[in-house]
Amino acid sequence: MTNITIKRHMIRGCCGNKTFVLEMDVPIGRDWLAVFKSNGYQTSDIYTKSNIFYVCKGGLTANGPLGGNKLQVRSSSANASVLLDHLENTIRIALMPKGNQ
Repeated sequence: MTNITIKRHMIRGCCGNKTFVLEMDVPIGRDWLAVFKSNGYQTSDIYTKSNIFYVCKGGLTANGPLGGNKLQVRSSSANASVLLDHLENTIRIALMPKGNQ
């Protein structure tokens, strides 16, 4: 896995949802979307055309500006921590050199 620092900041959510901000030491790349798709996440061309990174899977959604270093993550799932771990691992996979993914 790629060496990247990801800091989780928990934010008070409403209606039982868990909300986090992931702060990373690398910018969010458009090329990450292909890796997320291949790992079962849904993406949105509408958001991508608006320069917004957006993925969702199993009750978890993550979005943030392409080129930025923060993702807002929301989850309504009881497995939020597992889904968040998977999201972070997928980010690390997306940062691996091509051919090692």
